[in-house]
Amino acid sequence: DGIDINRINAEYGTTVVQTFPGTNIYVLAPPERKSAKKLARSLRRAEWFVWSEIGQFNGSVSIQQGFSGARVDGFSAASLDGFSQAALDGFSQAVLDGFSQAVLDGFSQAALDGFSQAALDGFTQADLDGFSAAALDGFTQAVLEQFAAAILDQFTQAMLDQFSTAYFLDLTIDALDGVYGARARDQAAMLNINALGAHEYATGKGVTVAVVDTGISNHWYFRDRIVPGGWDFIDNDNDPTDELAWLDDNGNGLRDEGWGHGTHVAGIVRTVAPDATILPIRVQNSEGESWSFIVAEGIEYAVDHGADVVNVSMGVRCKSESLEYAVKYAASRGVTVVAAAGNADKDNLHYPAAYTHSVAVAAVDNNDIKALFSNYDSKVTVSAPGVEIYSTHGEGQFAWWSGTSQATPMIAGEAALILSAKHALLPSELSSVISQSADNIDGLNPEYVNMLGGGRANLLAAVQPNAELNDTSSDEPSYTSHNDEPTVTLIDEPDDTSSEKVSKKKPKKKRHRKGRSRQRD
Repeated sequence: DGIDINRINAEYGTTVVQTFPGTNIYVLAPPERKSAKKLARSLRRAEWFVWSEIGQFNGSVSIQQGFSGARVDGFSAASLDGFSQAALDGFSQAVLDGFSQAVLDGFSQAALDGFSQAALDGFTQADLDGFSAAALDGFTQAVLEQFAAAILDQFTQAMLDQFSTAYFLDLTIDALDGVYGARARDQAAMLNINALGAHEYATGKGVTVAVVDTGISNHWYFRDRIVPGGWDFIDNDNDPTDELAWLDDNGNGLRDEGWGHGTHVAGIVRTVAPDATILPIRVQNSEGESWSFIVAEGIEYAVDHGADVVNVSMGVRCKSESLEYAVKYAASRGVTVVAAAGNADKDNLHYPAAYTHSVAVAAVDNNDIKALFSNYDSKVTVSAPGVEIYSTHGEGQFAWWSGTSQATPMIAGEAALILSAKHALLPSELSSVISQSADNIDGLNPEYVNMLGGGRANLLAAVQPNAELNDTSSDEPSYTSHNDEPTVTLIDEPDDTSSEKVSKKKPKKKRHRKGRSRQRD
């Protein structure tokens, strides 16, 4: 009551695109803006104004201040406590059961993405937990169950791959060449993509790759390669370390199953592009959980802090306006987003890989056969090895890990090599070079013809000065785009200045807030 829709439209330049008879709820369209980022900001302001009015809050309160406990309690008291059991049951029966899949999809995209981007940017994890407790306590179990059945699958919660138990081995027999682990460099995957040959022409020097993931550990392999300015969107601080909590935060029976993912991914970038620098951005907790709007913020942060390439080894199954805005924003600034196709063995891509402006990466094994877990689609840009990839883990260890998450940083590293060799390429041009220089593997994958992109990446062909590639770029850059049970086998390796074993003592338990996100694959 009391909403003056004309005043809202006048103040924010919005227009009413839908009304609901018998209610004072309106769907507003923001004014046109020159960029997706400005459009998103306009949408945020308009949506927040409406939500604050409905919640009987002061519309002038800055969202960046977040919800205080009093405001959360006020929302609960004002909006939830007044519901009787009969009213809730009636609401459930009349509204939730009547939702069609199309309506749910629309709600997911318009409300979840838009509202999260608009209203959650300023929240801390404590605020989110408080809001969740205040809101859910007012609903009955019956309503929650029906709501979950109807819409839970549409929420944009981003999850890491389902990882099996990590097996630690006391092995320190791997030789080092003084630059990086010989096994990481000489493994079959690197030989298959011609990484060493490519290093004769380019090493990634002068290029920065942002790794938007679980953070990066303090591992000797990254010495002099991590640039300052990284950010932790889970703890909201400037320490994007890959943290181990030793807790089962999400109650799924697995403890910290996502820990080490970002470190492993970053190590692959380091091996493929040894002289590139890495910008760590933490958008997921040690369980591998996040929300799409947090991932979107991570991508935008990377663009605004000097990244040339953004690696996103994560994804979600449903569309996210927040993510799409972020990917478009990156492309508009000349930054290439490389994203994982997904590990569901499905003929579609996870987001953000499915968006036009992303480079989508599928996974193959070391025989160039599609990995059993990898998604596939005609929109895939390229494929790369993603089975039993050897890379960094923990603080001084190495591990084998599988997934499109591992294939993706090979292509992010390739992008860094190309940019260091050929310099000022637009994202669309870079995507074309990556796709066209790949080795066609359709003959080895007759069931997936034209579904694995240009083929398995060939880094040497991509960086050679005499490579002649057709220009297939369009005005709108075209890019695209985990699984058996991926396994992690950990090995201790000494760094290049010491032959002592790396201690595998449990890290000191450190609590951190659960990250519910803006996204991941």
